Amino acid sequence: MRFCMGGFAVAGALLFGGCGRSGVLKIVELPVTGKVTLDGQPVAGATVTFQSNATLSTFMAVTGPDGVYHLQTADLRAGDCQGPCRVSISRFLKPGGVALGQEEVPFLVGAVESLPPRTATLESTMLTADVPAGGGTFDFSLAKL
Repeated sequence: MRFCMGGFAVAGALLFGGCGRSGVLKIVELPVTGKVTLDGQPVAGATVTFQSNATLSTFMAVTGPDGVYHLQTADLRAGDCQGPCRVSISRFLKPGGVALGQEEVPFLVGAVESLPPRTATLESTMLTADVPAGGGTFDFSLAKL
């Protein structure tokens, strides 16, 4: 899922970046950040996705070792990350709890979702965030079932 979502995000950004603009696509960091924890512990390597309810634009980040994320997007989409958003948090791990490599496709290496299914996809998520015009900090505390 991580590979597919990331690939679609980059491909989409490249397509939209070429419409009506010349030059190179510029990726910008949004003023939206936060921390993801699972049972009180930071979650490293999780893909955090915000999807605007109004525009359906998506914004993504991967958490660092401390569980902290900073959303990014193509510069021409930066203004779309405002208002109510659905939020999904997903992390695939290979057998033995090993993190995926940069180019690995989860199902090809036997990776499985390691976070609660109710938060792992935009279709199933119960997580939301109401992003103000100036951005904000949104922490997500997950719990195993």
